[in-house]
Amino acid sequence: MKNTLEQIKLSPIFNFSLSSKELFHSNFLFWLCKESSTKNIVGSYFARKLEWANENLELILPERETENIDLMFELLDKNQQKRKIVIENKVKSLPYQGQLIEYAKSFSDENTGLILLSLSKPDFIKNGCYQTPDGYTWRYLSYMDIVELLEELLSFASIQPYHSEIIADYKRLILLLTEIESNCNIQQNELFNFSSNQICTLLRDKEVKLHDLYLKKKHEQFALIIHREIKNRYLQTAAFGTVLKWNDDKIISVWHGMTRSEGLTDIKIKINDQLILGIQLQGIQYRLYAEFPAGVTTAQTTLEKLSTSGFFSFSKASMRSIYPKKGGYNKFGTTFFYRYIRVNDLTVWEVTQEILKDVDRIIQIRSNKNVIR
Repeated sequence: MKNTLEQIKLSPIFNFSLSSKELFHSNFLFWLCKESSTKNIVGSYFARKLEWANENLELILPERETENIDLMFELLDKNQQKRKIVIENKVKSLPYQGQLIEYAKSFSDENTGLILLSLSKPDFIKNGCYQTPDGYTWRYLSYMDIVELLEELLSFASIQPYHSEIIADYKRLILLLTEIESNCNIQQNELFNFSSNQICTLLRDKEVKLHDLYLKKKHEQFALIIHREIKNRYLQTAAFGTVLKWNDDKIISVWHGMTRSEGLTDIKIKINDQLILGIQLQGIQYRLYAEFPAGVTTAQTTLEKLSTSGFFSFSKASMRSIYPKKGGYNKFGTTFFYRYIRVNDLTVWEVTQEILKDVDRIIQIRSNKNVIR
């Protein structure tokens, strides 16, 4: 990867993409859909992927960010019949089934083709498709499929040399992103300290700055593993990526994110309408926390009860320090209190087991109301 990064630093397209890593790719495809020398080739390519007749097609009416959809356009055949293609594009994040289900409802016309273009392949893709409960079909395409499209475009002599150079440069960027993506898969025996491994260190280069993409995807994959394990144990687990709200029917959520240049995985368990207990991992910190709604006046009393009950204990504490070392709590604002240990020497498997043990402990606290009454 080091050699690839050194080459990509010289790429104008790569440097342009740094300003908006998510939107840039949809905008690039939108340009290909508008450019007279490329648009019909692009339209025919996507029609072929949908297994539609793809000869003598004209791509018309390309649109960006319409009805929450990243890209859509219409195809006009020689008989002046129209069909629409809708593309949902995911680069920095995984697609969610709920989102695809809702979007599909807006395009129920049988003459509309739904394409999910994603750098990461979701686990719900079966035989190259996702079938929604309502019977709509999303055809999955990877960014290596886009490489195939770009190579097809480069084979046409009718495309202006300048445009060919831009397309070739974009192809190099896509190949880099797919290489990064291939390194984001979680290995059970790898150290959980993702932010200090060799790949992340390379991506932190000030001329590259792709460590955020890497860390976000690492935590996304990790959070997905945790969500599956918890959902298998507890039915009242919200959909993956949902942030638990005080009035939710579900009691457990698993979500992920990126703050302060570090990936984040968060598990929330609602004890009652005045208390959420959780586990949060950011960087090398493994946090146990208590969260209260704004305006609660019983936070300190509840924290004392939780501390006395052993909630803020860590099974690995005998091997490492608990922070803050002088007691008390770190906090975010006046509603979020936590203590933590450092887990830079633990593997993904070891951290996963700690989380599951702590989830079971919190569920027991939830069942035993006397602990916090």
